[in-house]
Amino acid sequence: MKKIISIILAVLCVALTLCACDSKPVENPTSQSGSSADEKIYTEGDFNYVLLEDGTAKLVKYNKKDAPTDLRIPANFGDIKVTAIGKDTFTSEQNVINIELSRYITKIESGAFNKSNLKSIKFLDAKVETIESKTFTGCDNLLQIVFNDSVKRIKDSAFHLGRVPRVIHFTVDPVEISVKALDIGKNLDHLEIKHHGDISNFKKVAEFANAFGIELVLVDDTVTA
Repeated sequence: MKKIISIILAVLCVALTLCACDSKPVENPTSQSGSSADEKIYTEGDFNYVLLEDGTAKLVKYNKKDAPTDLRIPANFGDIKVTAIGKDTFTSEQNVINIELSRYITKIESGAFNKSNLKSIKFLDAKVETIESKTFTGCDNLLQIVFNDSVKRIKDSAFHLGRVPRVIHFTVDPVEISVKALDIGKNLDHLEIKHHGDISNFKKVAEFANAFGIELVLVDDTVTA
């Protein structure tokens, strides 16, 4: 009897082990730009991602060949929250035109949209505080960026060697916005400030605009971007 019980327990242990393996993310052995050599890369839907120390996911590559024109970044893969967009995730992506960020995104790495065909990006309820240098490198078709209250700083050359958006919506005045965020010679028609208050509330944005002779336009915050 003891021998039979031991066999049954052994079978149960093997079954539980197999079930646990099935619940893990699908591993992709291919090396990926935007991730360290020792990081495991997983695939979920149209994305490759790596797991960060806090257990959340950083996107490192968008894989869909026949990509849609409009794309909403996924908020999570099962129980794993998507919190970052890594370098080169959308490099040279030509099909995705408009992107909306999901609510858990806190970081976009430099070069995430390098030379992509991106025309507009909306931050919606994302939690990104800093727009890194060269985030939109070579984005020659970029027309509109809609920031939210979380964006606090825009670093040098955020729009490096690309087209400066014709319209940038600010809902609050950033703590820091570099006058070098725009490359010299890449002029912007105007900045739209989506806010119902006095334009003097946006001192950093005003300094930024004055440095390049850009017209500031006040937009009521009830208007949908």
